Amino acid sequence: MVCQLVQEKMKNNQVLLLIDNDDLINKAKKVGINTFLFPVQGYSVGFKKAYEITDIKEEAFLYINRNLTNEDIDNLKIIMTKLPTNIKGIVFEDLGLINVLKDTNLIKIYDSRHLNCSYLSVNAMLDFVDSVILSTDITESEMKIIIEKASKKISLYTFGLNRIMYSRRTLLTNYAKEYNLDKKEEKDVLEKVTNQKFKVVENEYGTVFYPEKFYNGLRLFNLDAAYYMVNLAFLPSGDQDKLLNNFKNSNYIVDGISSLTSSYFLDEETYYKLPPKEEK
Repeated sequence: MVCQLVQEKMKNNQVLLLIDNDDLINKAKKVGINTFLFPVQGYSVGFKKAYEITDIKEEAFLYINRNLTNEDIDNLKIIMTKLPTNIKGIVFEDLGLINVLKDTNLIKIYDSRHLNCSYLSVNAMLDFVDSVILSTDITESEMKIIIEKASKKISLYTFGLNRIMYSRRTLLTNYAKEYNLDKKEEKDVLEKVTNQKFKVVENEYGTVFYPEKFYNGLRLFNLDAAYYMVNLAFLPSGDQDKLLNNFKNSNYIVDGISSLTSSYFLDEETYYKLPPKEEK
């Protein structure tokens, strides 16, 4: 049932597939995905590849997910007046872009994945944008409540590594300098206290930390939303093929890659009761 829904959303161009390599575009088109989300060169963090807008030829949304300076926003004001017609929308995080985008015809989607957690905050943002991507820190039940009470259709992050930290500092570069190591822009690290593994990705605009497992919210295709974001970045090529073929062939949609994924907080609330303070 979910797979049939995925196919229906693909036909309606509601599936936004994030692109971080050119081969993925052709793979996606073969299974029926035709709307893509491109990290923009100079305005995105956390990916191996970002794109110049002039190099994007497909029907596309732009992805701008880094903290911007005043100069960055001034430059984007100019860029937004010269966009080619294949650019249909923008997914962004920095609130400074609201005024830049307000008079454009772009579909505007606000993505602050750890903040859009209640229908009150979502509706406040929907006064300024066409949709928001809900936080991945809430349960499916909480998402349903927000969808019901939202003033416009929301959007959902359905698959991919989930950014859990972003620093404007170039942490991998600084670490390499401190210990006289070769510089790497991508590194898998182990946090020894909790024994948690993280993928760390750096470019000149900062450093992003991802957890080891991919967020699997593909069942959220069952919910009524404006757009469904799928992010296959850092998923091995063969596993990308498995997932895309499952979309096409109506197999169970995580067949063959379930060991790489987790539903994280979809079934378990994230808040915890703190212990009482000890008497002095």
